[in-house]
Amino acid sequence: MSADTATNVDERLVRASNTSDLTVTPDRQGDGFMLIAAAKTPRVVGRHLIALHGEWDGCAKPRRMMEHDITALRKTLPAGLPPLVLAPKHLDAWADNELKRRHRQAEVIANGWYEQERMTSVARLKSLERVKVGLLDVLGAKVENPEPKVLGVLAWWLDTVCPKCGGTGQLAVAGNGPQASRPCPSRHRGGCDATGQRPLPHGHDGRIIERAILECISRARQHIGAYRKALRKNMR
Repeated sequence: MSADTATNVDERLVRASNTSDLTVTPDRQGDGFMLIAAAKTPRVVGRHLIALHGEWDGCAKPRRMMEHDITALRKTLPAGLPPLVLAPKHLDAWADNELKRRHRQAEVIANGWYEQERMTSVARLKSLERVKVGLLDVLGAKVENPEPKVLGVLAWWLDTVCPKCGGTGQLAVAGNGPQASRPCPSRHRGGCDATGQRPLPHGHDGRIIERAILECISRARQHIGAYRKALRKNMR
């Protein structure tokens, strides 16, 4: 199935789930037709995943903090005092290092706030619980302590864009011209190592869960497509 076809199936299924017109006739194969096909899909986890992503796309999400937000936050943090034994010639360097320290602290606070708000938004999605239960069943014993890992990977899958660079892999450098930039830093500093994507959580287990998600969606799309064709043929 091509990417365009997959996108079309996902969009139509999400739209159909929110429609009030479920009319199905031989000459009008609309949203009701799509839901009939989806209901006959053996791998229901896949269509619940498609619905979950549609809910995420349509829900209110936290705004990631921009550099000016972090700078404003830094100004509210208490400044440290230089050591009494510091030589006067080192005071300028100390002040610069202290400013950088507070900026890093502000970044940590901003990243923590954003991640907490993002997880709150994910937890509100109505399809989340049935997707989680379905994936736990699919995974079986492949992953140890799977529930928190499944939720973590689902949150990543719904929003893979790096919150620090917005998916560009680059950060603007102030004062060096409009085009100046530097690579997004490592994940330990809230970045993505210039990949544009937040890292997949939970290492090897995370990859197993991601594979399960993609396989379930692929099967759902295939079954929906096949059943739509069969239903269209039988209605002629």
